[in-house]
Amino acid sequence: MLADNDEQIRHKAVKTILDMRINSSSFRPIEIRPFNLPSIRFTAETYVNMIDCETSFITEPPFTRYLTKEVLINCLRAPLEIPAHLCHTQAVERTIQLVTKSSCSVTGEMRDMD
Repeated sequence: MLADNDEQIRHKAVKTILDMRINSSSFRPIEIRPFNLPSIRFTAETYVNMIDCETSFITEPPFTRYLTKEVLINCLRAPLEIPAHLCHTQAVERTIQLVTKSSCSVTGEMRDMD
């Protein structure tokens, strides 16, 4: 939402994050964040309304946790620029190769027991 072109959506995101920071008891970067499965509104017409962030999340998301308040305030004027991250590492490529190879060894509903 911080990277959205719509200023109202960015404003809602900044307000929600700042409210979470104010309401959290303390900032503990080492603490394990509990996973809370949010309820999804399948009838929502925009992605912003799919999840109610104010009631679904107790703590701030890890991605925004280390953004300074100044960076968040700047998101009100311009969308946040998210740096590109590589998603295909050598480990991922090896895993894909291994899964492909193993899936070829079993075909059909029953495996041949030769």
